[in-house]
Amino acid sequence: LKWIEVGKKLKGIAKDVNGNRIPNTFITLLDEKGKIIDTLSTKNDAAYTFLVATNKQFKLIGKQDGYMNGESDANTLGKEIVVISDVLLLKKQEETVAEKIKEGADLGKIIAFKAIYFDLDKSTIRPDAETELKKIINLMNEYPNMVIEVGAHTDCRETKAYNQLLSNRRAKASVDYIKKGISKPERITGKGYGKSKLVNACSCDGEVVSSCSEDEHQKNRRTEFIVVKK
Repeated sequence: LKWIEVGKKLKGIAKDVNGNRIPNTFITLLDEKGKIIDTLSTKNDAAYTFLVATNKQFKLIGKQDGYMNGESDANTLGKEIVVISDVLLLKKQEETVAEKIKEGADLGKIIAFKAIYFDLDKSTIRPDAETELKKIINLMNEYPNMVIEVGAHTDCRETKAYNQLLSNRRAKASVDYIKKGISKPERITGKGYGKSKLVNACSCDGEVVSSCSEDEHQKNRRTEFIVVKK
């Protein structure tokens, strides 16, 4: 390891979306301006450790054959002596993935993507959604000319106007998260659809009271990633 102004340890593990460790991954440590600070190759345990300065921001990039490059941000602004930041790598699909990426296609149906949902009345990105959004980030970096529209949807409860505003906030939250991780962030935009495109029979407009379960309602609180330009 290169010795720099040492104050803390930055540690992590190179792994896939299922939590499996990916040994022999090449890890690059960069500063907040994108300048390379240090590099290493992980061993069989897929773990890495860098000695870093305090009160700094960093980016980690992981490279491995058969995987899309993974990225992770980290900082030493807090009081922690050891900072943990794992790099998540998305396994490359067969060539058919490139063939499936067409205008109008939903990226979530092309890659191994679990639908992201929001809690009732909320637009906060949940921890389980972060893992999925990182897959979109990796894919958009793999295809640097691809343009995406994020479509956010709500369930039927509350008024049409309320749900429109809520879906707008959810679309913006997803877009803002992805923008931080992709090149040319203007390639992604968002749109809220409110409750205009339910995927099941859980309607409750007017005098209709839905008897659907919470799980059924949650299926409508979804986010889609539509390819506008390949």
